[in-house]
Amino acid sequence: MNKYLIAIALLFVSANSEALKAVCHRDDDKRVVICEEDKLGRLMWQDNTTYKYEWNDSRRYCEKLGLAGYSDWRLPTRFELLSITDDDRYNPAINEAFKNVESGKYWTSEKSVISRNCIWNVNFIDGSYGDFERSSDRHFIRCVRNY
Repeated sequence: MNKYLIAIALLFVSANSEALKAVCHRDDDKRVVICEEDKLGRLMWQDNTTYKYEWNDSRRYCEKLGLAGYSDWRLPTRFELLSITDDDRYNPAINEAFKNVESGKYWTSEKSVISRNCIWNVNFIDGSYGDFERSSDRHFIRCVRNY
């Protein structure tokens, strides 16, 4: 039964993530990237120094972030984060508008549908995604806000 649930969940994510590719441009003065995607709308992404945190600390970091004159930052959903991956690039597999990138796994705000103890992440080495235990794992973060 679990194998079927996993297969269905992966098929759902795969089918939805392929259509989400944002058009992005960088604002060097504010150290942000603005992206637009039909289903997600306009998003402003943090693009300054990258940090690694545990998941709960990542959420708090984004909630307290003050950048570009805004204080309503948050961790992105997996679909938001997947929208800035670039399948034509590798290590990092991210839209070329982003300058401050560490190759590796980035947290999302979403718990896995398979297990409440796991959190979705996106790997910007190759644009893949997965869910991992949130306990003491440390992954990169890229905060986002609606724009």
